[in-house]
Amino acid sequence: MPGPRGLPVPDTMARDRHRGRGRPVSCMMEVAAEHRRQGLGTFLLSEAFRQLQAQGVSLIEVQTMARNTFAHKLYEKLGFRLVDQGAIYRKEID
Repeated sequence: MPGPRGLPVPDTMARDRHRGRGRPVSCMMEVAAEHRRQGLGTFLLSEAFRQLQAQGVSLIEVQTMARNTFAHKLYEKLGFRLVDQGAIYRKEID
């Protein structure tokens, strides 16, 4: 599902460390072009990680488009590692 300005919305999966079950978390983050490269994305994600960890979450997965190299660099900087690649399916309904 596209987000603002047609950008894809990342899917996130958070895993509760005590129950071992995945909890789907819908999260969308976009920093306006004029405010990029100032650490805002790093700050927002780091704060989200802190709050999720306080709730017992021990695993976070993110997805983004292959062509979104800025997101790839941000995730790698924050310690994420690439574990899989996927496909996008779409169906229009009338």
